[in-house]
Amino acid sequence: MRARIVDLEGDRHLRYVLIFKNHGEEAGAHTITHSISQLMGLPVTPRSVKTKLITARDYFSLKERCIYCDVLAQEQTERKRLIAENEDFVAVAPFASRFPFEMAVFPKSHNSAFSRISSEQMDRLARILRDILRKLDDTLGGAPYNLSLQDRPFLRPRAGYWGTIEDDFHWHLEILPQIARIAGFEWAAGFFYNPVPPEVTARCLTPSGAA
Repeated sequence: MRARIVDLEGDRHLRYVLIFKNHGEEAGAHTITHSISQLMGLPVTPRSVKTKLITARDYFSLKERCIYCDVLAQEQTERKRLIAENEDFVAVAPFASRFPFEMAVFPKSHNSAFSRISSEQMDRLARILRDILRKLDDTLGGAPYNLSLQDRPFLRPRAGYWGTIEDDFHWHLEILPQIARIAGFEWAAGFFYNPVPPEVTARCLTPSGAA
């Protein structure tokens, strides 16, 4: 995937590479029975990613710091929502989780682009993913989930285009278990009702109490 992103960046028609995995029928894996991840080159940046980019840029404009770095520093200090960590990565249950048992994986060092990680970091990313997905499987009994890469778009030369994106955005992975259906309230209001607080998620996935 890293190699494909680097290759696709050379296509001037593309602005964003979307990488995702649907695990289980209820997560959208209807026609393919084996495990598979998908990669799509898009001519636009997805709206949900653009919202994150704008939020990160606004925070950087106010604080001159990356919002994700600040969040990670707080999570590593408090450790109430921390699920797993190693030398390069940390997995947390996000403070404002939209879904029960939602998880996110962040590189500890600031990096706006997934394609820049080293082979050693790739190995540690694979290890922490294996760890938390096993924990999820053991806790929820094989629940379906969606996994996606939240990355920055390609940096196309354009006047006035996002001058701070290298400093304000921090790539990460999102894991969204599909154990609660989105109903009318969520679709109509754009708000999410999550009956499982992220602190409970972290405790359930780290039963020993040591993240």
